[in-house]
Amino acid sequence: MTKNRETIYRLIRDSDEHMTAEQIFQLARRERPGIAMATVYNNLNTLNDEGKMNLEN
Repeated sequence: MTKNRETIYRLIRDSDEHMTAEQIFQLARRERPGIAMATVYNNLNTLNDEGKMNLEN
């Protein structure tokens, strides 16, 4: 898993609320200033395809 994907996944996993891609992007930029919005979208799609977006398990 890439550093960007790890960051995005952790932000989602540790959040108590449903975040928009924009909110995830803003939080991720604090840790990874070079991250692009497209990277967030691409990684959200990948995490979803891998079945990792169901965080209730």
